[in-house]
Amino acid sequence: MKLTRREKILLLLLNIVVIGWGYYKFIITPQFEKMDSLKSDKQVFSSRLESYKEIASSGEELDNKLLDLTNGVDKVTRKYFPHIEQEEIIYIVNEFLKSNDLEVDSISFTQPSEEKMGELTLDKMSVTLPYKGKYSSLMAFLKKLRKYPKKIIISDVDMTNGEDDVLTGNIGLDFYSLGKVISTNDDIVSWNLEDEEQKENPFETVDGYKEMLNRPLDFDKDSITITMGQSKVLLEDFEDTNINYMATAREFKGDFNLDTNAKSNDFSYRMDYEHPIMEKEGRGYVLLDDKNLNIKKPPKAIGLWVYANKESNNNLGIRLKDLNGDKKIYYLTKGINWTGWKHLMVVPPQDKKLYPLQLDRITIDFEKEKEEGTILIDSLEAYYDLEIFKDPIDQYSGNYIHYEVQPEDTLKSISREFYNDTTKVGVIMRYNNLYNNKIQAGKILILPRNIEE
Repeated sequence: MKLTRREKILLLLLNIVVIGWGYYKFIITPQFEKMDSLKSDKQVFSSRLESYKEIASSGEELDNKLLDLTNGVDKVTRKYFPHIEQEEIIYIVNEFLKSNDLEVDSISFTQPSEEKMGELTLDKMSVTLPYKGKYSSLMAFLKKLRKYPKKIIISDVDMTNGEDDVLTGNIGLDFYSLGKVISTNDDIVSWNLEDEEQKENPFETVDGYKEMLNRPLDFDKDSITITMGQSKVLLEDFEDTNINYMATAREFKGDFNLDTNAKSNDFSYRMDYEHPIMEKEGRGYVLLDDKNLNIKKPPKAIGLWVYANKESNNNLGIRLKDLNGDKKIYYLTKGINWTGWKHLMVVPPQDKKLYPLQLDRITIDFEKEKEEGTILIDSLEAYYDLEIFKDPIDQYSGNYIHYEVQPEDTLKSISREFYNDTTKVGVIMRYNNLYNNKIQAGKILILPRNIEE
């Protein structure tokens, strides 16, 4: 059957319509649907974005409010003492009386009580000061009290005029602290005194002072009393040849063996070293890794006998390694300023959570300059009873004692030891620029020989 021309045209048009419909149905329509879906998703995400922006904005606002509240709390807490102690009050009153002719022979304290002040319930201690002096001295004393940054209220002042216009009477003071209302750092004590009220500067350099600050706990043999039993643990006595040495600089040369010049038993470990001028400082290690020197609990100190044939700038230390493999060097001495034998000590970490620790190396730091010498080491020990310290006091000519803090010392025990009472804690803090009552073993404290009463 032959199609006419008209039928062919109609059939062509029909095919075009079918193809167009199919294209629209299966291609265009899904694209529109996908666009509608994307528009819907966009609206959802835009809505979420706005929510997140609101949350972020509110979070920032909350942070700002928290910062304002923190600053407000800090501003309030700075006005009050974190706690009230009689020793601190005595110290403050004593500071106010310096450079003042007002005489105060005694201080009377009341039992601490609570007092409501606005929304706060504060701890209060009242103090009575019987005084004697000129009117100008009294006014100068009261002026200092008013300027003090902490809350001290002058509750009462009475006066009687005597001979030569000398006044007598009593001053009533109320000291306020936050107590348990707000948690503060009880260790922080701020002595905010004017410069003209300061005593003579105790930090002026004296001969040997810088060298003294850089040295560790060290004592001559005659100044050590070793208690037997568990007071000490011998870590290494250097009696066998199974100890190696390693240096970080290729230029370093040496001879390492045992020597009969010993402080304990038969032998010590001897290091005869030499090196030319080096590009940078070097470090040597006495390798104790294979010795498994594990320390299970914090010793009060670790000690080592060291012999030097000459003075040098070499540093000696021990390296401790924790369970994670982290290593840290603790120096026994910064520089060798002696010849012959000397006992050195260093205080390791006292935090029980860090233990067990392994003592895996003894370290020696060398200068870049050409050098040669001999060092012997012997009797590496951990001490747990520090009655081994017989006399850790270094006394210098002048008005001050330089005291090396022992592991069980506190400021109160030091005050009792040197001044026969515990009321000089504030004085010790002021002379040593301390802001809390925590002191670490090995720290050098400057103690005035004479304290003006």
